[in-house]
Amino acid sequence: MEVYLPDNKLDIESLTEEDFQSAKPYAFTYDIIEPFEQSLTVRKLLDRADKIGVKGVLEHWRNYKKSQKGQSSNEELETALFDDNQPIDLVSSWNCSEEGAYKNSVHGIEWACTHPLLITKRFYNMDTETEKIELAFKLGKHWRKITESKSIIASANKIVSLADYGISITSENAKSMVAYLQELETLNYDHIPTVTTTSRLGWVNKTDFMPYTNNVEFDGDMALNRLFKSVHANGSEYLWTSTLKEMMKGNLPVRLAVAASVASPILKLLNAQPFFVHFWSDMSATGKTLIIMAAASIWGDPSLGEYVQSFNATTVALERTAEILNNTPMVMDELQLSKDHRGTTNFDVYKLAQGQGKGRGTKAGGVDRIPQWCNTIITSGEGTILNDSDGQGAFARVLECEITEVLFDASNGNRIANIIRENYGWGGEKIIEALKKIGAEQLNKMFSELVKEMNKDGIIQDKQVILAASLLIASKVASEYVFRDPSLALTIQE
Repeated sequence: MEVYLPDNKLDIESLTEEDFQSAKPYAFTYDIIEPFEQSLTVRKLLDRADKIGVKGVLEHWRNYKKSQKGQSSNEELETALFDDNQPIDLVSSWNCSEEGAYKNSVHGIEWACTHPLLITKRFYNMDTETEKIELAFKLGKHWRKITESKSIIASANKIVSLADYGISITSENAKSMVAYLQELETLNYDHIPTVTTTSRLGWVNKTDFMPYTNNVEFDGDMALNRLFKSVHANGSEYLWTSTLKEMMKGNLPVRLAVAASVASPILKLLNAQPFFVHFWSDMSATGKTLIIMAAASIWGDPSLGEYVQSFNATTVALERTAEILNNTPMVMDELQLSKDHRGTTNFDVYKLAQGQGKGRGTKAGGVDRIPQWCNTIITSGEGTILNDSDGQGAFARVLECEITEVLFDASNGNRIANIIRENYGWGGEKIIEALKKIGAEQLNKMFSELVKEMNKDGIIQDKQVILAASLLIASKVASEYVFRDPSLALTIQE
């Protein structure tokens, strides 16, 4: 009988249907001692078989292994092969087939699961320093994927919650499934791909900015997933750009709103603190909402409940929203929604402007991670956002813009609103690329020169000078790199 040793060459790409009906490819593969090398070879055989239309190769491989049982030392760990189309090849000491994963014990068959189940990815969250696991499982003919915290699959009590996804798990086989998954990850730790994730938008490092990067994935609070998904481009770039240019020409408030939006990712590069730009008018239909929609449309969907948020929220909810936005602007409409039954505004400017949330305890008795952010906060309302009771610190962090006339009539305003609801998100990535091209060093140099020029008389508060300088830089970046029209940039006099 001819023996095919692993040091003999097997040209997998030249195998024919007749070859797959012989022992040749299976003997060669079986004699590969290293489990991962064996796994890769099996996958190549399956791909070749699929390419030339040969069926039953996986079954032939299993039968060959059974026939050789006891003749090789590499029998303890085998490739966990469930079917030809599984998403990843891993090694395991469990028996794996279309029927699931099981072991033979003195008490009979010990089932970990009664259908294919694999670990396909590991997610490491750089913000929380925690890990999640992606599981792939097959029900019927199709593979599905879910992501769960590692604490879920590490506990026999918690892992039963996977039943909600359709996974065959009960209290009877829970311990076995935990053992199977634990072994699967341990034996294949370096083979399972690890993906770095973040729970926030904004700067991940000096070169990556979420969501405009392929190096990091989003892994945030599901309750705020809608906000994250709102940050994308949609519709026509030309229509969005031309519409915003039309809005900005001759309208200082719109140019100010755009500058405030673009300034958000710049603050971190300048080591500056968050600040507010608030648009208000006690008249109706002046265009306040349209102004903040324009600011939001730079990054994503400007509809209320998408990127634009409501003032009708608790302090904790606002902190969580600010944290996920991180270095992208926080845009909120209708300040009056924060008023109580006495007409008092229950909104503390200083709490958001300091860029850090409140320390809170956890159910386990420890201290929860303190939320942080560094962005601009763009708001609108029927009145000023500042109260007489606010301290100087709050006043120094707010630029208020009163709208004293109707900027867009009803017909024109409705037309513009419809356009930017359908065409948006074309500015964000361009802004980030521009900031990386300019560089933090040059931005800080521009910033220092502006601060020195504006504060030469020493009559303006430092925090207000910093706020204004940030807006001037942002307006210059937007006019040159996004709208290609330097005349739209704010001036020091303005």
